[in-house]
Amino acid sequence: MVNLAVFHERGKWLTYLFPRSKHRPEVFHSGELTVSPASIDLCGIFVVPLVHDFEKITGEAISAIFREITLPDAEFQEVAQRLESIR
Repeated sequence: MVNLAVFHERGKWLTYLFPRSKHRPEVFHSGELTVSPASIDLCGIFVVPLVHDFEKITGEAISAIFREITLPDAEFQEVAQRLESIR
């Protein structure tokens, strides 16, 4: 599973690939927070659609969510190496 973000800037296309380990974080399934990170979130604009969740979420919680939904470092490096080899 991946998220893609594509931008066109100064006549060039930039593509960011975010490999993921899971679709939604546990806090979404438990009902603790209504957040489900997508491409825009992974690019740095974290969307929290409900006011009560926005008021209680912390930077630490966002970091934990990102760690949970993205690949562990070793797996990410493996994916990156495979992509580089087909480049």
